[in-house]
Amino acid sequence: MLNKIGTMGIILLLSGCGYNTNIVYRDVARPMLICPAPPEILMPELYISTLTDEDRADYGKVAQYYNITIRQLLDHIEKQSLVIDRYNKTSESYEEMNMEFEIMYKQQRIKDEISGN
Repeated sequence: MLNKIGTMGIILLLSGCGYNTNIVYRDVARPMLICPAPPEILMPELYISTLTDEDRADYGKVAQYYNITIRQLLDHIEKQSLVIDRYNKTSESYEEMNMEFEIMYKQQRIKDEISGN
């Protein structure tokens, strides 16, 4: 008897949780911010690697080759620094835009709640 009353009580309590079939789906415009892949910067073929065994005996030529190689490496570092700087600026602007979209999205949700949608 106690089981029947308990079961009926649970059924009555759960029947208060009605099933609402009036679900409204709507599209929400929310941009997805993505950042393109960085350009591929190939390592230069270093001038020092073209030295032959005969050239290695001439210290003046070795010094010239090292000088050219150092310039090549400095140019390569400068290119990479430019790419990194540009990506840092892009990252900052993406963060700012994302914050603006978050604010707009929250404002739209508040308007929807007020209007009852």
